[in-house]
Amino acid sequence: MSVQSAIAWYWVWAQSSIDRYEAARAARARLLETPDGQRHLPMMDEFHASLHALAACAFSLEALSNDVCQDKAIAAIKSTPPKPSTRDLNRGDYIAALLGQLCHLSAKQEAVGDLFALRNAAVHPEFELAPSPFHAPIGSHVPAPITKYTVDAAGTYLEILKTVFSDLISSNETLPEAWIRANRAHLQQIVDRVSSVLSS
Repeated sequence: MSVQSAIAWYWVWAQSSIDRYEAARAARARLLETPDGQRHLPMMDEFHASLHALAACAFSLEALSNDVCQDKAIAAIKSTPPKPSTRDLNRGDYIAALLGQLCHLSAKQEAVGDLFALRNAAVHPEFELAPSPFHAPIGSHVPAPITKYTVDAAGTYLEILKTVFSDLISSNETLPEAWIRANRAHLQQIVDRVSSVLSS
């Protein structure tokens, strides 16, 4: 007889995102303490950790969406996201439209799509010649991705993740009570940890 247990993958990815955010913040601190001309290494450390934090944040939201859709009533919800003003629709927009019916995402729905656009750009990059933007923390011009995958961006999307998780805890009317009961501790742990990390 085998014992089966489910892993809450949204929780696993959320924890990973927070871990990598903390690493990105430590790298930013090292960058600011490093003399000019020697900042390349901490800059790349921040870039790598932020890239991982943002991807893990997107994975967490996608895993959360898949988890709640195990309920047939939720899976049957038809949610059509509005067309974003500056980019094409992506998987994140559809996830946000679904979650928006389960919690109070409101104006933050498009930001979830923006997060997935960042993730997708790292997986399916479009190569084009463009001027290198100025990166204030390092004080020089750098390749564009360095200025997009930053500790600041990771913190912004962790805040949105926290909002989603927090709202789901109180969404007693839209989610099955059994799901809330089974997931409340995981959701609350992420809310508390993100709050602590972002306020420190």
